[in-house]
Amino acid sequence: MEVRHFPDPDKTNNDKSNLLHGTPSQNCYDTVAQGNHQGANKENCDKHGTPLEVKPDGSQRFCRACSNESTGRYYRRNKEAAMQRQRERRARLKKGGDASGKPV
Repeated sequence: MEVRHFPDPDKTNNDKSNLLHGTPSQNCYDTVAQGNHQGANKENCDKHGTPLEVKPDGSQRFCRACSNESTGRYYRRNKEAAMQRQRERRARLKKGGDASGKPV
């Protein structure tokens, strides 16, 4: 349990009527809803300075350049394993099975 400042988000207001017990999740939600969360009002990427985009479902904001860099790192790291899987898949198809290795 944590102590939440609610309904007044002012941390200096420690009056008993302004303090509630709650879960860490509720406390984090309050922080975001009150605009005190460190990333809640962020509009630009710290690394690139580009505006953050919002996912279509509205679930999170992201930097397109950072996302592309991350995806590129992932594919470069896993390129050899992916190429090996592709070679194995092609060999299975040549033998007359489907891509999963099951005979047709």
